[in-house]
Amino acid sequence: MRISIIGPTAGGKSVLAEEIARRFSIPHIELDRLWFESGGRLDLSETERKEVRSRIRHKVLPLLEGAAWVCDGSYPRIQPAIAERADVLVWIDIPLFERVSNHFARMHAGKQRHAEIGYWDDVKYFAEIVRRYFNGSRNKIKAVAETYAHKLLHLRSRKQIEAYLQGLTAQ
Repeated sequence: MRISIIGPTAGGKSVLAEEIARRFSIPHIELDRLWFESGGRLDLSETERKEVRSRIRHKVLPLLEGAAWVCDGSYPRIQPAIAERADVLVWIDIPLFERVSNHFARMHAGKQRHAEIGYWDDVKYFAEIVRRYFNGSRNKIKAVAETYAHKLLHLRSRKQIEAYLQGLTAQ
């Protein structure tokens, strides 16, 4: 079982990946975690971003050699290598208002996703969620999805996500 979960910010990728990893006792490769561990921040220059991306690639590729894993994150430069090795590519594609609601709920439930991001950074991140929606980020995700359409599962609602999770069995 090798699952890659892609989609936009605050769509529920990590929540689904954590549940799959827990349920099947398989490794969880969290690309956001690797981003921060590799020196990633929201305010990097393009040169610094390239260096962080290189570090992520060196960390991710060996992890993908395992027989079972679940990976979450939409990092266009490493995604093809992940999708190539995955058995299934799950695209979570819920509406913008639900993603904003997810982010709000996560913040106000006291769930801190990353120690590197403070409360006010999370508040400012609402604008980033909306900006990414309108700047064409979805097109990058869609391009990966189209390339790997033969192994794609496109989930467009929480109900579909829950049904997928319920129907998932160890392989």
